[in-house]
Amino acid sequence: MMDQLKDALDKAEQADRLKSQFITNMSHEIRTPLNAIVGFSQLIVDAKSKEEQEEYHRIVTLNNNLLLTLIEDVLNLSVLDSGKVNFNDTVFDFSDLFGDLAPQMRDKVNNPEIEFITETPSQVLMVKADRERLTQIVGNLVTNAAKFTRQGHIKMGYTCKDNGVEIYVEDTGIGIEKKNLNSIFNRFKKLNSFIQGTGLGLPICKSITDQMGGKIWVESDFGKGSIFHVWLPCLDS
Repeated sequence: MMDQLKDALDKAEQADRLKSQFITNMSHEIRTPLNAIVGFSQLIVDAKSKEEQEEYHRIVTLNNNLLLTLIEDVLNLSVLDSGKVNFNDTVFDFSDLFGDLAPQMRDKVNNPEIEFITETPSQVLMVKADRERLTQIVGNLVTNAAKFTRQGHIKMGYTCKDNGVEIYVEDTGIGIEKKNLNSIFNRFKKLNSFIQGTGLGLPICKSITDQMGGKIWVESDFGKGSIFHVWLPCLDS
């Protein structure tokens, strides 16, 4: 009983530390775009040329989107944790969905030094799943890859495997040290404090994947890149 109590106390203390770290991260992450929005909104008014106004407007829009993404991540995880998520499973062609996602994902990779590649092996692949949640998984994986990749390529693709669909996103980014591979999907875990974000994108992917009866994992070569895999049992039989 004492061992169980000690284990429960250790977990509670760890959860408390993670929450404190999350609040600190969120405080910083929210202030950064807010300061930019407030500052450059005033500069738009004072701008002396149309070019200046357009540049300031671009910066405000960029930070608006960043702030919205931060808030959406927190709200999404809260909903997923509530256990009240209804997965709207429908039968559709996954190849069509993947093709529609490609240009959206390409826009997330806003770096001319990165080649964006898609691999679609199947002409038709009928699945039964929640389109919105699949889109969310792919979007989070590509966004994560874009954050940590400065040059080379980001590749997204899928394959049929073990009576399911395996989605993968490969990058030539900074990679993940071996000691961090087991904690990469932990909530509020940020391996690089200089990269913007809450550290919730990958935990959200894991939560969705778990609730859909799938699995998620990563292979990484530190300094060379990573490949994230998501397998889901969603083939339409």
